[in-house]
Amino acid sequence: MKKPRFDVAKWAREEGNTEALDILHARLKRGGRIPLAEVAAEIGCSRGAVIDLCDALVEQSLNVKVHGDVIVLVRKPAPRTLENLKFISDKNGRHRFGIISDTHYGSKCAREDVATDLYDWFASEGIENVLLAGNWIDGEGHDNDHELLPDCHGLQPQVDYFVENFPEKKGITTWFVSGDDHEGWYAKREGIDVGRLLVSSAREYGRHDLRDCGYKEAFFSLEHAKTGASSKLWLDHPGGGSAHATSWTMQKIVRSLQPGEKPAIMCSGHLHKLIYFIERGVHVIGAGCTKDQDTWGRKKGLQYDVGGWIIEPRQDERGAVVEVKTALRQWFDRGYYNGAFNMAGPIRKVRAPGGRAKR
Repeated sequence: MKKPRFDVAKWAREEGNTEALDILHARLKRGGRIPLAEVAAEIGCSRGAVIDLCDALVEQSLNVKVHGDVIVLVRKPAPRTLENLKFISDKNGRHRFGIISDTHYGSKCAREDVATDLYDWFASEGIENVLLAGNWIDGEGHDNDHELLPDCHGLQPQVDYFVENFPEKKGITTWFVSGDDHEGWYAKREGIDVGRLLVSSAREYGRHDLRDCGYKEAFFSLEHAKTGASSKLWLDHPGGGSAHATSWTMQKIVRSLQPGEKPAIMCSGHLHKLIYFIERGVHVIGAGCTKDQDTWGRKKGLQYDVGGWIIEPRQDERGAVVEVKTALRQWFDRGYYNGAFNMAGPIRKVRAPGGRAKR
């Protein structure tokens, strides 16, 4: 029998303290390990009631942990485990995935048209699983506040905007990780499990296509349908910035891995680079982005590659990934498609072979 949901409002009325949750949350945000007895005395309730309040905060996607007689607000969600994330190949050992990253919904620079076109492409190609490598919303920091859409200030408004506007296609499931920046800024400031909040908000909206795979990274097991042999796919949202060479940051990450821990495939977000290469036997996919260059990118001299991928890995019967077919779609600045003036000037019409005008 399912345990009835704890009614915080009813408990607060019965105790004569309608601000109990706010008091507990504010106390937790100060940091440190807080004794249960201290919180109970501050709120004016029993220790058991404080634990119930902690459960209510967890239901609101806050990372509240009760360890014995103390309460802790954990600033980063726990990573998911390999056993929970598994894809089974077809009988020939083949898998197929769509790859997308850094959509930055809520930003004026987000290319929602690109995300929509990518999902149209995925659907037309029969893709059932799409991997989203983080930074699905733009978050709020000192560098981007002026570039947010008017209704996208605050975590819940940005999550709601993403849920309402991010593509949803019948038969396609999107498996996402949360970045340590952008949506991760909220996690670190407020102790919120942003991935869990997105999924719960999506369900309230009637969407069941979004799967939370963890904070910063997730490891998927790729399993051969005939033999059950497996290898790993690593969906990662690393930190830091870009380097002088497009591939260098991803190369450094792969070179740092312990020999027995290398995945077969690494899909990397954050860097806004579209690239495929092999390093130490690892197939590395730079997932790109669906965002035009913003003020931060121009300040840092960062190139943004707008687009996404379809990848088709094939495993042998021992589970090793021995072949990867890749298909890349790239987009250009908005002016290329609508003829609007941009930093390079208006788009000129040129005469195509055969006499037809093209852009």
